[in-house]
Amino acid sequence: MNVPGEAASTITCLDGYQMAKQGRAGAALSIAAIGSFIGGTLVTFGSVVAAQPLARIPLRFGSVEFFSLTVLGIVLVMGLAGKSMVKTLASAHRGGG
Repeated sequence: MNVPGEAASTITCLDGYQMAKQGRAGAALSIAAIGSFIGGTLVTFGSVVAAQPLARIPLRFGSVEFFSLTVLGIVLVMGLAGKSMVKTLASAHRGGG
């Protein structure tokens, strides 16, 4: 079918489909799995290393910074709203927890 299930699978569909047509589907799946494992491992270790320094930044926030982040969030939601304000407000409410 050559239709990706998600945006991240687009390149796999482009390259993997051509390899599968040549009878190399196993190699295509192996390359995708190994690449995914390596990338996931690197990102996990990078997140662990960066978590503590990044967690210190919001501890320095005051009232002005929180207000600015709130205004930025509202502006972004309204800017991406599209035509339906009701759907926008509903999605903003669900995303806010």
